[in-house]
Amino acid sequence: MFKNYFILALRNILKHRLYSAINIVGLAVGLASCILIMLYVHYELTFDKFYPNKENIYLVQFGTEISGDFVEFQRSPGTYRDPIIQEVPEVVNAARLYTKRNTLQIGENQFSAIVRYVDANYFDIFNLPMKDGSRIKPLTDRNAILLSETAAKRFFGDEPVIGKVFTLDGLRDYKVAGIIKDSPIKSHVALDVVVLLVPEHFTDQPWVMQQWGSATVRTYVQLRDGTDPAIFDQAMPALLDKFRTDTADRKASEVSRLSLLNIQDIHMKGADPEGNMTAVVTFSAIAGLILIIAGINFTNLSTARSLQRAREIGMRKVLGAQRSQIISQFLLEAISVAFLALLVAFTLVEVCLPLYREFIGREIVLDYFGDGLLIPGALAITLLVGIIGGLYPAIVLSSFKPSEALKANSAGSAGGKGKIRSGLVVVQFAISMALMICTAVVYAQLDFAQNSDVGFNKEDKLLIRNIWQGRIGEGKSEALKVALLRNPDILSVTRSFEVPGSGSSMSNDFRISNGQDLTQMNLSTAAVDFDFFKTYQIPLIAGRAFSIEYAQDQNIYGQQYEGGNSVIINETAARRLGFITPQDALNKTFEVFTQNTWIHNIVVGVVPDIHYRSFHNGIRPMVYASTAFSFNDMTLHFRAGTDKQKLVKAIEATWATIVPDHTIRTNFFDEFLEAQYNSDRQAGQLFFIFAALAILIACLGLYGLAAFNAQTRTKEIGIRKVLGATVIDIVKLLVWQFSKPVIIANIIAWPVAFYVMRDYLNGFQYRIDIHPGYFITASVAALLIAWATVTWHAAKVASAKPINALRHE
Repeated sequence: MFKNYFILALRNILKHRLYSAINIVGLAVGLASCILIMLYVHYELTFDKFYPNKENIYLVQFGTEISGDFVEFQRSPGTYRDPIIQEVPEVVNAARLYTKRNTLQIGENQFSAIVRYVDANYFDIFNLPMKDGSRIKPLTDRNAILLSETAAKRFFGDEPVIGKVFTLDGLRDYKVAGIIKDSPIKSHVALDVVVLLVPEHFTDQPWVMQQWGSATVRTYVQLRDGTDPAIFDQAMPALLDKFRTDTADRKASEVSRLSLLNIQDIHMKGADPEGNMTAVVTFSAIAGLILIIAGINFTNLSTARSLQRAREIGMRKVLGAQRSQIISQFLLEAISVAFLALLVAFTLVEVCLPLYREFIGREIVLDYFGDGLLIPGALAITLLVGIIGGLYPAIVLSSFKPSEALKANSAGSAGGKGKIRSGLVVVQFAISMALMICTAVVYAQLDFAQNSDVGFNKEDKLLIRNIWQGRIGEGKSEALKVALLRNPDILSVTRSFEVPGSGSSMSNDFRISNGQDLTQMNLSTAAVDFDFFKTYQIPLIAGRAFSIEYAQDQNIYGQQYEGGNSVIINETAARRLGFITPQDALNKTFEVFTQNTWIHNIVVGVVPDIHYRSFHNGIRPMVYASTAFSFNDMTLHFRAGTDKQKLVKAIEATWATIVPDHTIRTNFFDEFLEAQYNSDRQAGQLFFIFAALAILIACLGLYGLAAFNAQTRTKEIGIRKVLGATVIDIVKLLVWQFSKPVIIANIIAWPVAFYVMRDYLNGFQYRIDIHPGYFITASVAALLIAWATVTWHAAKVASAKPINALRHE
């Protein structure tokens, strides 16, 4: 019996090639889109799942107040590890990880690499397999260095590695003691180069290992089996009060908080996540919507075609077929077509996967047997679509009385449910139009963020990164600046701890006297040198810029100048400090807590607010100080029209002369700023792609229904032509029939898209307004696409000779 059903299914597919192709292709595109999206979702949600004791390993998150906002970091002060082990008995172990970019020198060769400094017990918490070298205690020697398999291959090729010597930043020699097997791709931290974290090596950077308020390291803790992490949170206030002894630390403990985050959640949740949970949820929803559109197509076309088989069903019932047999036949035919679509879908995924992988920047693989959910999930979805697509026509047709079925000669006379099909078309286009509207809004917001005035000149700038982390020293940093200014294409050079657009992560406690009262607050701070405002072309509203002519402008860390150290504040800081106008702030003094003492500051200038962070974030009150010890980046403003490649080569040559022991890292400032919106740009592009696919699938279904409708109304069209109807009249009649569902779809799509995009835009402090033009444009586009889809078939039928139409049976 089942063999007969399969033969009948194959015959029907081959007999009605157009409808079969539309059904299979539409469903295949929908399934392929769904598979691609779910591969991305699965990738994002399965980070750090390979550690044996992952349920008990947590990252300590540090939260504190910055400019009135409570901000959390996935880093914490380097001082916390030992007190946590001593004071929290539920903590079995704790280890720190500090990340730094270093220059590695091997003989005459230099490499720039991310180096991980870890405590010796790090490998007791993370049981990482070693390929070679010491397997029990890989970091017992403070001069030992570990490499991943990939890093070893990069540095040494196929040569033996154990015992090779590196020099880090020209300061210390390290000997390769072991090779770490490459971690699975999906880990929140890549251990390519690992050395022992020795606190004595950071004496020139006291904030890394000595200060309680600087979040500098990742601290991992391992809890006892079955421990509730809430116990850790409850113990932290007492720990902070006990170990933070000086005034600043005790003040900081009042607004600071420590919390735990399981390592499996680091990628997606908590502070500074690399993953994007909103994107995961959004694209999971889009996958579901596309599958709904494809399923509606499949159901619509399956229903429409099956209703033309009323006579066949009537004859089967006359010959003794049971209703259950007819239902089984239709279900099996629908499921067979669905599984054919699944095979086509996997072919499409294999073809598209390399481009998709490159586009989203994820190492996504299609692992048929390694991924335990892929095949069962795809089969289950396909089976469900097949059952839904075949169940309705099976139930309807199997309920016909043989006498009524044998009289039927069309879908209409066989009881076709045109209203149901129209309703499903409405749902399809409502989803498609909502996606189109969302795509338009996302792109408009991205354009707004990238092209709006950020308060400074972002053109013709080049960055030299990590001049402080490279430990080149203040003397070489200044010499490099002077040498670069000799280049006639370079107009100005400035240094700073962070560049605009990166987001200020530094803050200090400030206080200002108001009569007898002292008002204390936390403000963001930016370390800049004398030419910062000139280089970024930030005008002064009041006062003057920093100048080498004033000793108090040099603001050496922790040093107090007579009359106060010079600072420049932005407009928001002026208002926060209580000044009514920028002029009122000039020559006013307030105090900043630095090196366990309050130091006087005097306001010498006020500048406009600039976007130190992306448009996702608001503008914070900012205090600028010229603090040379913490310059980390160098910005070059070059002449417009300069040959950029030639300029980079000249800068590299100058660097090699002055800083021969370190590699240089450069990138153009406009590219750096654009990178802030990579996730938003990628989301917009994916929205566009999947919205286009949704429209394509919906139009395939509309095309099939239009062809079916034109065929079933052939005789009606012939009669209309005999009675004087023109081709244009008939085309308008048929086109209008399919325009109504699209127009009705607006009623659903508009409010849904509005509420979704309102929530999306709420993620930006500076955003566009949702303009009616987005909705009107999407609706007109959808209507034009629908017209283009059905007009060809309508014109073809309307142009046929009436005699052929009247003979149609």
